[in-house]
Amino acid sequence: MNLYSVYDEVAQTFNAPFPEANHNSAMRSFGLACSDPQTILAKHPGDYYLYFLGELDVHTGEISTVLPERLARGTDFKEVE
Repeated sequence: MNLYSVYDEVAQTFNAPFPEANHNSAMRSFGLACSDPQTILAKHPGDYYLYFLGELDVHTGEISTVLPERLARGTDFKEVE
């Protein structure tokens, strides 16, 4: 299982990591949050980035980390009007 986090450029912090099966499902979840007008991500999509942080071995609890890899920006999911 992979671990991801949303980076807030204004606050200059990473949010709590969350698990997803792969990059595609993480991007789908991030994209939905960036498209939902009820979320802060949708209100300021240019301030947020999705990062891949590493992998969690669900059997041992070990976490293998990598240098954070940026996958997407919130504006990547903004509909063109």
